[in-house]
Amino acid sequence: STYPRDIVMPGERHDNDKADITKINIFPTRAEIMSDAREFLPSTDPDQPHFLTSKLERQIDTHFRLLRHDTFGKLKDALGGLMKNIISDPNQLTNPRLEFGDTRTYTYSNAFVSYLMLNSRGGLQARISFLQPYSIRRGSTMDRRKWWEESRRLEEGVLLSFICIQGSTVQHLFFTVAERSTETRNNNSLTHKDNTATVTIKLATQDQPAVEALLELSRQKIRGVLLEFPHVLPATFVPVLENLQNMQRLSRLPFREWILPDRADGPPGVKLDVPPPLYARHAGFAFPLASILNPGASTMSLHPSSSGNDPFLVAELEARTELDHGQCVALVAALTREFAFIQGPPGTGKSYLGVKLMKVLLDVKRRAHLGPIVVV
Repeated sequence: STYPRDIVMPGERHDNDKADITKINIFPTRAEIMSDAREFLPSTDPDQPHFLTSKLERQIDTHFRLLRHDTFGKLKDALGGLMKNIISDPNQLTNPRLEFGDTRTYTYSNAFVSYLMLNSRGGLQARISFLQPYSIRRGSTMDRRKWWEESRRLEEGVLLSFICIQGSTVQHLFFTVAERSTETRNNNSLTHKDNTATVTIKLATQDQPAVEALLELSRQKIRGVLLEFPHVLPATFVPVLENLQNMQRLSRLPFREWILPDRADGPPGVKLDVPPPLYARHAGFAFPLASILNPGASTMSLHPSSSGNDPFLVAELEARTELDHGQCVALVAALTREFAFIQGPPGTGKSYLGVKLMKVLLDVKRRAHLGPIVVV
């Protein structure tokens, strides 16, 4: 559209609303959780307006904000609604059936920080104790142990949220589970003989305000509610978000020319000519395919200048390997380009093709002086 459109600018709607993503806290702050302001979510359409003019900065900014929203959007809304309900009715803090929208959550009541400690590997950690879930409160110690082991609750690394009333303010902290024990003889386990369960936790963010808040919770033994978000593991998304921040900070994007190519002046749909990987450009280089050929098939290799659009080459690969037509085209593209992206619906053999690619690369690793192969 050529109609003028407003450019939305992030900034100052709350303490974590920043135009510069390198200054955004990965985990939502209390003010952000409580804010009613609409979150700034940029469009992935390059024709839509954006406050950043650099293509590189815009690309990184967009992916950071959208990934962070996918991770925390619903959780943040649910937490904000709960905290506002507690402000209106403090008795909600002891309600065993808290309303948490569509977000899957486990609730542990009467929780408090029972002990602080410094771990040589994990840094500042704490033990947090709470009432056993109602369903096992009257069970035997062995019944509790079995329940905790089979439920797989409070697994190491899972995200937790602690909400309490401190003075007249509803406070909130994010934690992760550092260690859990179901040993019945351990007084700091999930299966202690009384109605109290204990788990070792650590702060999700080790900044000064969070550390001070944790120390105060421990000193005053303030009671609150502990929330578990099963299957939400910060270790799976925090490094990605932090790396995006570092890329923005350094203005660095590997394979930038292929991820953000200059728009071609030719007709729509024009394809980019992606060169072979650097190690495959010297004279006489070829990929040996012996490790992926069918038993008894004659020797075959792949030249870096080969194309997946060559019907004779693809047909030959189909005949000599266990790969189908689409997989053969993808194999050629992945080996002969320094940047390749293979996609397809579930069950189309992407992982199977990945194994074949690894075999070919490992066969050529020593001769091509390749470094480690990173698989995410």
